[in-house]
Amino acid sequence: MTTKRESLKHKIERLRNSFYSELPTRMDEILLNFHRLELHQDNVGVAKELHRKIHNIKGTAASFGLKEISEIAIQVEPLLKNIIETLCIDESALEEIHDLILQLKSKSEEIINLNSMPRDIFPAFEISSDNSEKSNKDVKQLIYICDDDEMLLEQMRLQLDCYNYSTQTFSSATALYKAAELQCPGLIIMDIVFPDGDREGLDIINKLQSRNENKIPVIFISARNDFQARLYAVEAGGIAYFNKPFPIMALVDSIDKLLFTDIPDPYRVLIIDDDVDMSQYHSLILQEAGISVEIVNQEENALKHLFDFSPDLILMDMYMPLCTGAQLAQVIRQIPDFVSLPIVYLSSETDNKNQFSALRVGADGFLTKPIDPDRLISEVLLRTERMKVIRTLMVSDSLTGLLNHTTILHSLDIAMHGADRRNETLGFVMIDIDFFKKVNDRYGHSAGDQVILALSRLLKQRMRKSDYVGRYGGEEFALVLTDVQPVVATKIVNDFRKAFEALEFNTEQGVFSCTLSAGLSFFPEFSDRHELVNSADEALYKAKNSGRNCVVTYTDELSKNLNNAPVEENKNND
Repeated sequence: MTTKRESLKHKIERLRNSFYSELPTRMDEILLNFHRLELHQDNVGVAKELHRKIHNIKGTAASFGLKEISEIAIQVEPLLKNIIETLCIDESALEEIHDLILQLKSKSEEIINLNSMPRDIFPAFEISSDNSEKSNKDVKQLIYICDDDEMLLEQMRLQLDCYNYSTQTFSSATALYKAAELQCPGLIIMDIVFPDGDREGLDIINKLQSRNENKIPVIFISARNDFQARLYAVEAGGIAYFNKPFPIMALVDSIDKLLFTDIPDPYRVLIIDDDVDMSQYHSLILQEAGISVEIVNQEENALKHLFDFSPDLILMDMYMPLCTGAQLAQVIRQIPDFVSLPIVYLSSETDNKNQFSALRVGADGFLTKPIDPDRLISEVLLRTERMKVIRTLMVSDSLTGLLNHTTILHSLDIAMHGADRRNETLGFVMIDIDFFKKVNDRYGHSAGDQVILALSRLLKQRMRKSDYVGRYGGEEFALVLTDVQPVVATKIVNDFRKAFEALEFNTEQGVFSCTLSAGLSFFPEFSDRHELVNSADEALYKAKNSGRNCVVTYTDELSKNLNNAPVEENKNND
């Protein structure tokens, strides 16, 4: 058994023992609530509270292996439901409830006295996720580039360096082979034809691959475009093949797919359940499967956690002290941000009529306690994955895959809220491609799309995982830089500006480059979102009117200059 599973077993045993030690107290509370019901038979609230406690015992006992206790609770629950629904209590019903509660208490005492708590309730399921796994996006993998055309070689190196790749160039296949013997690269970009033969590049790769147990990914580039050359490239382990001349963006796209297997952020699940032991138990199961979990045991705190945690799914109990799960679901659905958020009930409620009624008010599923851990994980993953796909389509720009205009501003709201809570500085950046209209007019709209795609890919690669990157509209982009000081943020954006300026775009009309201008503003200097955005926009306006291809940070002095300066041009112009 792995250390991870032993750790999980230990945590679950601790929860089980906690429930075990609390049994006498829980039974005393149930008996006390019953006596209150005897005295206040017209008080439906007393009946609801007793029902909730019985309901919790039923689900928790079953999950922790105490089936006999759960089975007695199952008999009590419908009697209490009938009282709640009819507001009618007869002596025979009270007597039956009392007898069953005494049986519950007696069985609990028997388990405690005989120390007969089940010893092995560890769920038999395999943990498939490794929480320690990290994205290789943050690891610079070495790329070897080999071509006897030294001008092309240098051009590829410069372009790939702009995309933050670590490269080493060779003008002979033999030199690359010797280097690879000393240090194996993460990827090789290899020409086929060299002065010593029309397939020297292929022969060197075959020789190199035969010496390595783990094959090195290879992209072949060649002036040869015949079937035989392409077939030889495949036989040599070529992952991609580019016929010269080729667009650098296509090469970059292939490298991204080969090297950047980005590990997605873990799914986030919010558990709302007043039963502390049960919520922690389900949380442990989900966490060990690589899911991030937050627990709310008091339903009045649910909305705060929803805004702070921004979950992908809610697991909610049906019965809680202040309201039912159905009522809380209605409260959540009234908030526009959470209209489409999946809500799944996780309850020991087994009555189909009650389950259906709960689902009608905006929930997406119903899981019954006790639930098999494998099923809990699969149900959560199925729904969160489906919602992720839908949400991605809703929040992404269709051309670049970046956040769209609405979503980047919503992300800014979330980031500002978090920065305020953690007392951090946050930067907002507006970026605009200089003279973009002239690019479209001279080189065509396909070239313009190529520029926008290049800028978006560069942003994805160079921004931190904690930052938000969006297409604000047209040739404008927006960045939310979290937990960053102004000096550092300005350097990040300026380094990005230089990298973008160094990119070259190949078209039938010729080769060209583009530049960009950027404006920055910061929270908490501006604590209102609209002021923060407007300030970054004004800084961008200043950058445009200062010759373009520069980065300007909003300051009080800049504000004075802008207010006093004559209008030179519309800031939305190229």
